[in-house]
Amino acid sequence: MHLKKLLAGALALACLVTTLAGCGKKTEAPAEPKTAAADAGKTVITLISTYPLPRFEAALETAHPEIDLQVETLALGPIYGEVSRRLRKGHGPDLFITGLPFGELAEYTYDLSAESFTERYQSAITKSIMIGGQSRYLPLPGGYYGYIVNKTLLDELGLALPETTADLLNILAVSKEAKLGVSEDTGCGFGLSDVGATYLGAYYTANFATDFLSTADGARWLSDLEAGTATFAGNWEHSVDFIKTCIESGYLDPNRMIVFYNGHFETSYNAFKADEYMPARHAILTFGNVDAFNRITEKSQDEMLMLPCLPDTAEGNKMLSTVSNEYIAMNKATANDEKKAAAAIAVLEYLSTEEGQSKWIADSLCPHSFLNNFGIDLTMVPESVRPYAEKEMVFSNPFPTNLLSYIGKNLTEAAKGTRPVGEALALIDDYYRNGSDEVEYDQSIVGSVAEDLLYENANTRKGETAIGNLVADAVCETTGAQVALVNGGSIRSSLYAGDVTGADISAVCPYPNKLVVAEADGATLRAAIANGIQKTWKPAGQFMQVSGIKYSFKPAANETETAELLTLTYADGTPVKDDDIIKLVYTDYIGGSSGYIDGGDGFTMLNVYDAATPKRVKLLEEPGITYGDALKTYFTNHKDEVIHAQPEGRIEVVG
Repeated sequence: MHLKKLLAGALALACLVTTLAGCGKKTEAPAEPKTAAADAGKTVITLISTYPLPRFEAALETAHPEIDLQVETLALGPIYGEVSRRLRKGHGPDLFITGLPFGELAEYTYDLSAESFTERYQSAITKSIMIGGQSRYLPLPGGYYGYIVNKTLLDELGLALPETTADLLNILAVSKEAKLGVSEDTGCGFGLSDVGATYLGAYYTANFATDFLSTADGARWLSDLEAGTATFAGNWEHSVDFIKTCIESGYLDPNRMIVFYNGHFETSYNAFKADEYMPARHAILTFGNVDAFNRITEKSQDEMLMLPCLPDTAEGNKMLSTVSNEYIAMNKATANDEKKAAAAIAVLEYLSTEEGQSKWIADSLCPHSFLNNFGIDLTMVPESVRPYAEKEMVFSNPFPTNLLSYIGKNLTEAAKGTRPVGEALALIDDYYRNGSDEVEYDQSIVGSVAEDLLYENANTRKGETAIGNLVADAVCETTGAQVALVNGGSIRSSLYAGDVTGADISAVCPYPNKLVVAEADGATLRAAIANGIQKTWKPAGQFMQVSGIKYSFKPAANETETAELLTLTYADGTPVKDDDIIKLVYTDYIGGSSGYIDGGDGFTMLNVYDAATPKRVKLLEEPGITYGDALKTYFTNHKDEVIHAQPEGRIEVVG
């Protein structure tokens, strides 16, 4: 999909964030269907949301007594995958909410272009989410974002409230020197409240808005970008300066800026947990939305203040930021029923009124509407930043979430120093102009998992894991092998309960080693498993996660001891005999593609490629795919179900 469809016109003072984290949303069990509605002559319209909508629902049904709106709430994690599955099976809701307006879901959306209410929204936002020039989505209200600072600590340090990013850097330097308001383990005093790629992209954009995008020069650049005569390269080089300085000066821990596409930062071991660190005085500064500010304030005995985004110089613009991170669409199939279609359109038309927006805002706790000339409920905005909301000193991000995700990923690499900023901006330009199937896949929801499948504390190198079982099963199923051997060192990331993106899968198995399918006898398989268990004390990457077999072993305590393989059976418990002929799958690295002097992890018994090592196996097939490719295929094959994976006794550690 090409992205040359983003911006329009002059932009109001308004720009930034959120990923899939939402505003202040709660979830509850799915609502019971109101079966009496049809008997009462009402038209039932179903809607799936990440949060309940009691005020909106009641007001809509008062305004339209002929409609019975039935809202089903699903947890944020799995909602997009679940909606996709239902739509594919023809059981989708009449209306649905998504944070991903492009990709597969767009195929099921109804064209709203003929409806006049689509013109009530800010054109820069609606144009950025058009599909083939058609209006398929309406932007839902978004949150306000800015910096959150511990005012009590500022007073103790004798520091004034910051006016520029230079002031922020001074605060972080003084607090680090005084060891006040910093992390005990890293000495850092600043972190972002979200590590989602979309959030990070919106953060860079918002901060760049204060000195550039909100100016006349910035407006011209945006217009030229849409016209194809301007680029990110040559204009955005300074967009990462503040974060880069924070990292280099030890104010921000780069290890807490791991990018996740699906927003599961709450369960990430390395995420900056602002609502824990700020109240505990383990940080003096964060960046987040009003909901994050409220959570921090509720837990803290110190006085916290929310601040706008700050410019680099006094000549810049201080402003709040916002972005529409969720969109509502009508199911294309609903249009086949004239009565239901008219009712669904009526719901969207009501949503597009001041009254409808106000009710939705009250339910979602997202205070910023993207309707033109909408009045703001200032009671939902922290007092310290109300003047900015009241005077509409807000920058509404014009970029769609997929572009923000790509900006976030590449500029974070530039800020960390792992990619030159010029190269990062060139990649963003190429993606903006030409799109990318690979990037679209990375940012798309490819399935869902029922549980957290964790890679932590080198667990895949010491024993059975849920994530290891999933990868091994995927490799077995994709290749048709009887037994899969997956070296634990090849697994490098977790999958968290809920929706899974293509990027999540790529992170689990990032290495390019190709799979090989070979025929081996039981004695060779036994020797391979015995080799894999030898360095669990270290622990080493040669440890095998498996599918199709079970084994138990007694680990060695140190390098002077030898681990003992105790049992080896097939999955049904039948012992593996030495003369059994077994179809195995593993990587070419294990098969000797790099030799066994500096590679291969000692699996000489599985040699296929190394001319200097005897061959005990028979090569059957070279599928030309990696562990990661097999995992992607597995999710494609199981896209209509939630995937379960748990430890089930495949590997037993004895003693």
